[in-house]
Amino acid sequence: MASTRIKSILLNFSVFSAVVLSAFAFTDQKDGVFIVSRHYMLLKLALSLLLPLFAALLCLFATGDARPLSVITLLLQPAFVVFTIASNGYYIRFSRNFMQNHYAYALLAFFAVYLAAIIAAGRKKITPAAFKGFSKRFFIGYLFVFVFLFVRIYYSSRVDVSLGTVNLIPFAGEIQNSLHSLSPVISAVHAAGNVLFYSAFSLMLRGLFGEKIRSKAGEAALLIGVPFAVSLLCEISQYLTLRGNADIDDLLLNTLGAAIGFFAARGIRKFVLED
Repeated sequence: MASTRIKSILLNFSVFSAVVLSAFAFTDQKDGVFIVSRHYMLLKLALSLLLPLFAALLCLFATGDARPLSVITLLLQPAFVVFTIASNGYYIRFSRNFMQNHYAYALLAFFAVYLAAIIAAGRKKITPAAFKGFSKRFFIGYLFVFVFLFVRIYYSSRVDVSLGTVNLIPFAGEIQNSLHSLSPVISAVHAAGNVLFYSAFSLMLRGLFGEKIRSKAGEAALLIGVPFAVSLLCEISQYLTLRGNADIDDLLLNTLGAAIGFFAARGIRKFVLED
């Protein structure tokens, strides 16, 4: 029994280490502790997915227990927010700092652990009840990261800008700019970010409040309607506060992301909980 417990602790520590490494080691800044060129951005993103994914799979398949893993993700995600704010002068002086480039890696690393839990549950290595508990704890932890990024993306990063324009013509704003950009990779990542950010929002709502929804219409209202309303309010507030450009393309991309999250949540639930 003791050796099994030690094994479980070691395996879960490997998951913790993989997430931390992915979130903080793969910096895009040349003056960071880990000197990595910007040209390897896609490779770093891939490693941010693969390292925690394999570590979490190893843990789940070796122990069949999602509880220690859920505690790690529940505690690590708020800790990531607190550590970033505490060590980042950007939030005090609104100046550039190398810490602000780790968000994508952190999010991908966290969701890699969630993906590992889906795979393990689908292979019946963890029970539906264990996956349900893991999912709820995961998204409670992720709520801290999501709110933090929400404020960071929409407001604090634009403190020195005075914008406030409006585009009400579909495909004539963000989408058109992405299609005609000189850097297709960066444009694709930026557009995908809008989509995936709200996909995460939809999945988070499902993880936190999904048990209370009894109908398909109610589920659609929660997972698509709420993100749509939040996105609309954000676009309006960007115009009113001069912190961005109100763009219907952003609203379309965000709603698309919420719809993807809606169908993903239904697919995950059926895949994991189906007998």
